[in-house]
Amino acid sequence: MTYKQSLAWLYGLEGHGIKLGLSNIKKLLEHFGNPHLSYPVILIAGTNGKGSVASFIANILRESGLKVGLYTSPHLITIRERISILQNKDLLAYGKQAGKQDISRIAFTQLASELKKEIKKIFDCPPFSRPTFFEVLTALSFIYFKKEKIDVAVYEVGLGGRLDATNITEPFLSVITVIGMDHTNYLGKTLSSIAKEKGGIIRGKTPLVTGADGEALDTLIELAKAKKAPIFIYGKDFSLKNHKEEDSHQLLNIQGIKDFYPNVLISLKGKWQHINASLAVAASEILSKWLPIKKEHIYKGLEKTTWSGRLERIGERPSFILDGAHNPQAAKILKEEIIKVKSAGKNIKMIFGVLKDKDRENIMKEIFPVVDEIILVKPNTKRAVSLSILKKEGKIYNKNITTSINLASTIKELKKNKKDKNIILICGSLYLVGEARSILLKKKQE
Repeated sequence: MTYKQSLAWLYGLEGHGIKLGLSNIKKLLEHFGNPHLSYPVILIAGTNGKGSVASFIANILRESGLKVGLYTSPHLITIRERISILQNKDLLAYGKQAGKQDISRIAFTQLASELKKEIKKIFDCPPFSRPTFFEVLTALSFIYFKKEKIDVAVYEVGLGGRLDATNITEPFLSVITVIGMDHTNYLGKTLSSIAKEKGGIIRGKTPLVTGADGEALDTLIELAKAKKAPIFIYGKDFSLKNHKEEDSHQLLNIQGIKDFYPNVLISLKGKWQHINASLAVAASEILSKWLPIKKEHIYKGLEKTTWSGRLERIGERPSFILDGAHNPQAAKILKEEIIKVKSAGKNIKMIFGVLKDKDRENIMKEIFPVVDEIILVKPNTKRAVSLSILKKEGKIYNKNITTSINLASTIKELKKNKKDKNIILICGSLYLVGEARSILLKKKQE
């Protein structure tokens, strides 16, 4: 297969839908010699912030001199973003984020070809259905990291935790970020039921670090107790003491489990990142029992972390802000950021689109009333809500709504006004954010 053919094959698997369960990934990995058991894994679940926490931890591990595998989802521009290696060697050969390299097209194509060939042999008959897109991609990452002889891997859970393909691992540290209402069709209609699914990544006598609160936290405490897993809780065992926001960064004072960390500098913007950075500090302190992590590695790793599509600012006059908020909990935090921008005297035009399986009513209720103008654009996926439905529902919260059938032409038109000092916010879906990012940075999506 060529690289283009490997992408076509993988994306064709999306038609298999989402199938939660570990039987397929278990059978597939057994065939390849269980590569996921050849290196230690840190597994990260949660409703919001798990990608940022994964990136923070991976960068801290890289600073400590380790070769780190990082697996995240979804991607914004290229599928290869999901599978990357971080190390301090040969920095000039790496991408914009120092020491981070996505899997190459050649390696991706070779492994995809191998997987396609073997899947035909393994899954020809029941009881095993053909693996899904996410299962195959997760298996590909495990095999790739083994070939690359990494020291440690950081895995972001795709959906939930208990039945997610990443949970085939045996993590020596589990992290569960904040928990809110999302993917309720799969995970349940209450915070407790969602927490129970995410708590499926907890292992017996293995540390758990969490930013959950309320009934979700109560559920995690019960699960951890049943498995005799030590649990470290944000706000109790570690916390943010105070913070200061600047134009390009935030300064945090974090009380870890063991030490105090004054003047921690992070470039990631937004209130979520206070909690995310604190979770990464606590996790790193625990990991330092087994790995060569020092205090200076934590500082440097946090400072060097970037994470695309999370309050990411691109350009000036006009300035675009891209944010992947796609559930009510994230929308509430985004609203706070919008209010901060407006208090500085700037208006906000918002380009918005959302998927059918999201709680769009509560997302719109949070952010539609606080922006000045809304342009609805349909994300490039069959799962997107139609513009007519979205406009009808959105007008309850903001009357100044128009629609556009083409994101590229909309962005092109908005960029014409070079004197515009106001903000153009693009949010509601990571599909939409990814497409916008490719247009603004002039990079072709894969």
